[in-house]
Amino acid sequence: MPHSGPPQEEFDRTVSEFIAVTAHKIHTPVAAIMWQSEMLLAGDMGELNERQLVSLKAIQEEVGRLNDFSRALLYVFELEKDLPLIHPQDTDLPALLTRVIHHLDPLIKGKDIRIQCPPYVVASISAYLDPDLAFIVLRTILENAILYSPTGSAVDVRLEEHGGWTHVAIEDRGCGIPGALQHLVFTKFFRAPNAKLLWTEGTGLGLYLAATIAKRTGGDLAFESEEGRGSTFRWRIPKHTVGKQPWEKH
Repeated sequence: MPHSGPPQEEFDRTVSEFIAVTAHKIHTPVAAIMWQSEMLLAGDMGELNERQLVSLKAIQEEVGRLNDFSRALLYVFELEKDLPLIHPQDTDLPALLTRVIHHLDPLIKGKDIRIQCPPYVVASISAYLDPDLAFIVLRTILENAILYSPTGSAVDVRLEEHGGWTHVAIEDRGCGIPGALQHLVFTKFFRAPNAKLLWTEGTGLGLYLAATIAKRTGGDLAFESEEGRGSTFRWRIPKHTVGKQPWEKH
């Protein structure tokens, strides 16, 4: 009788553990390279000429991407294993969004994208979230919107409150997601063919990680998209600030 292979659950566990081990192996040398490059850029080992500085900054940027990838892999593993990764607190969403936009400023300016945010009452929009994980969700959605938008176009960002929920919506006018592939958007390593043509360096982990974080914190991440016309991603967050949340351990 032919061997049927391991059950799907065992296979998934093996893959997750392999990803975690790989991420740890990547993270250690990458951290060392980043530390050494920062020392060089700071002039701790002598003055560098202009060409050396340009080259070193390019190296640091690429190593930074590798570092982000390894951290994303570790986050995926820890969230899937229900490890105690989440440290929630009252989080000012407009302030966090401002920090994300500042973080993405070079990309925004490079593509001449207009980030359009309607006025809102800053003090009234907060959520009980881990700010570091919330930063990942917002950065992922906004970065994708910018990357897959035409140069010179606009990206709309809306923060709204409805009943017991806070909604963050980010709308672009980019390439959109083919309808036949939309059911795969939040799966690991998925990237639509039209997205690959516009940005070749994506990992396919960002939206999977963002959706996992949203679910683990009591909310959800959904989207509407039409190929060639753009996408709108909506993060729905439970508006609770007192006591334990449904996703916290009792």
